[in-house]
Amino acid sequence: MNKDYVQAQAQSYANQGNIFTIPAKMLRSIFTIPLGFQPLGIASRGNRIAIAAYFEPAICLADITSDDTGLHFKLEWIRGVRHGKKSVRLFSNFLIKSEANRAQTVNFETADSLWVSRNGDRTFFKICRSAEGCGWVLSREKKTLPGQGMMHSALLRNDIMETIESTVSLKTWSHCQYDWPSLNQMTTAECEPFTYGIAFYDDGINTPWVITDYRIATSRKGICYGNRLIVPGIYGNGLCFLPDESMLVTRYGQASGGPFNGEPGALIYVPAALISR
Repeated sequence: MNKDYVQAQAQSYANQGNIFTIPAKMLRSIFTIPLGFQPLGIASRGNRIAIAAYFEPAICLADITSDDTGLHFKLEWIRGVRHGKKSVRLFSNFLIKSEANRAQTVNFETADSLWVSRNGDRTFFKICRSAEGCGWVLSREKKTLPGQGMMHSALLRNDIMETIESTVSLKTWSHCQYDWPSLNQMTTAECEPFTYGIAFYDDGINTPWVITDYRIATSRKGICYGNRLIVPGIYGNGLCFLPDESMLVTRYGQASGGPFNGEPGALIYVPAALISR
């Protein structure tokens, strides 16, 4: 992005706020926040979350606090990063297969460094807050998982990268684990098509939480703990836990069958009381 474009982009968001609150009285039930973008992956690190905004591509960060009045989100956007002497949108070049970049997954390495992937591709790029503390930088460091096929969801925890991936035909889907330092594949297990998101509340328990999107063919539609349907009727493409065991779900609305190209994206709050193992 050249200097003129960066200046014009700043004007586009000049009136955008950065605070959102879910009122306390709404936290006892599922609460849906319509979004002005279509989200895919989401990750949490304590009270900080990161959301992949698919089409932009961009990353929405939020620091979350709570008090007697509700749950408060303070937002920050990563819409461009510095790469050498240039300013680019998260990635230094276009993905040749699609000639476009879309933000697919996001994971925290630290509070100020993230691993992001694009378009179902198997390569992760590292972006970091600049040493000056203002703006973000695209590192030259990147990692590519072995194998083939599309990678739909990813979760980095305890030096293990958990993924949900499929064949390009979308017929066969798998939950896989890779040793992150070495990138060697550790395990693979078949899962239902159109299963997304991976979350673990307790790192000592290896049963994953997942969510299905609109296209799943079976009756097991919603938030699942392993093979058990826990919260039916919620569709989505990513999920993560907050420290109090409540959950945030991202919904990519264009997967729905609406006549006007789907529906708005959403961030969905699920209270801890509804998530019972």
